[in-house]
Amino acid sequence: MFSAFHCHHYDGQYRTVRLSDGELFTYRFVRANLTATMAQEDCVKTGGSLAKLSTVSKLDLVYQVMGCAGFGRFTYFIDGRRDNKTLAWKWSDGELIPMNSTFWHPGFPNTHNEDCAIVRVRPFRTLDDCGCDVALPYICEKNLLPTPFSCHPNDGQYRTATLSDGDLFTYRFVSTAPLSENKAQADCEKTGGSLAKLSTVPKLDFVYQLMNCSGIRQYVYFINGRRDNKTLAWKWSDGELIPMNSTFWHPGFPNTHNEDCAIVRVRPFRTFDDFGCGIRQPYLCEKTLLSIPSFCHPDDDQYRTVRLSDGELFTYRFVRKRLTAHMAQVVCGKNGGSLVKLSTMPKRNFIYQLLNCPGDVFEQAFYYVGGNNNNTALTWKWSDGEKIPMNYVWWHPGYPNVPNDGHCLKISELKY
Repeated sequence: MFSAFHCHHYDGQYRTVRLSDGELFTYRFVRANLTATMAQEDCVKTGGSLAKLSTVSKLDLVYQVMGCAGFGRFTYFIDGRRDNKTLAWKWSDGELIPMNSTFWHPGFPNTHNEDCAIVRVRPFRTLDDCGCDVALPYICEKNLLPTPFSCHPNDGQYRTATLSDGDLFTYRFVSTAPLSENKAQADCEKTGGSLAKLSTVPKLDFVYQLMNCSGIRQYVYFINGRRDNKTLAWKWSDGELIPMNSTFWHPGFPNTHNEDCAIVRVRPFRTFDDFGCGIRQPYLCEKTLLSIPSFCHPDDDQYRTVRLSDGELFTYRFVRKRLTAHMAQVVCGKNGGSLVKLSTMPKRNFIYQLLNCPGDVFEQAFYYVGGNNNNTALTWKWSDGEKIPMNYVWWHPGYPNVPNDGHCLKISELKY
């Protein structure tokens, strides 16, 4: 997830961005041509719907993306239709689409038999009316689950919810392939997460509600938490003690000394319980935003998201495999990213902190980042063309120092 806009590669995947108004927007551009009805059905299959571009901040983001290389389609289906009885334009939830210049070009919509909404950037940035049976690309949107709570299908995908205390919780229920606790944790790690640490009342309440939804209704799920074999204390995997009170445990629980793994259950009561670690059960994964200053983590080649000191979200991935700068950019592009642009002090400081983590976690001497001098020693630029300042804040004294063959940018524990 990111905040300040920059172009990204088209890959048909969902992305989440914090918009200029502070809202989170999870979207997916699809270049396949479908009718409006078929496009909506495809969005629903992936847990979303056609995008409701009802705010200026959403519109601005979509217009920017549509101007990026790879998104060279002038029009995309979005949410919105004309009511056949009243002729009013409405979003699919029934809310009226404002009929003003913020959304529509003057004189639009202008055709009475074109009843579906599209967004366009040529010849002007605007919504427009279009025939619903025309085949066009489309934009899907996933909404963060709201508070108050609403159920969703159990499709094994990660979702992000805003909890009642305002925290974000990114989670994934897995019930179709039960595993032992060790294997469940390994599977969560493969997807960049871990077994869920249900350490707050808002998280607990949210999970209990989901476990009563159709499709997720399993009585027990493995979560984070084990009994320490030496002290017999129950701990989260980070070593923090699990409180032994009625907020987390039913009276009399945990009650079996040879069941050392934690589960969460909703039958016959909503509580944690102790369970045999080797028994196969459904499980609940969680992805957590990294916190500062607790920033060190294993170098496992996975994408992670951290909230930086300036409040921005930064999604990054260290790759140990040695490649040329060109091949590194290709590999990043295949995963929906690019070589990193370290253009702000919070980003740079965070990366320098990681490079100085204890042990050999990030043991490589140098890492390629997204900048070059375009075969000239005079001007260094980020890959989007923005100039890199040539001062001691960014460069080690005496650097850059290779005028002939040092044309790509790398970072070390020192500076560039």
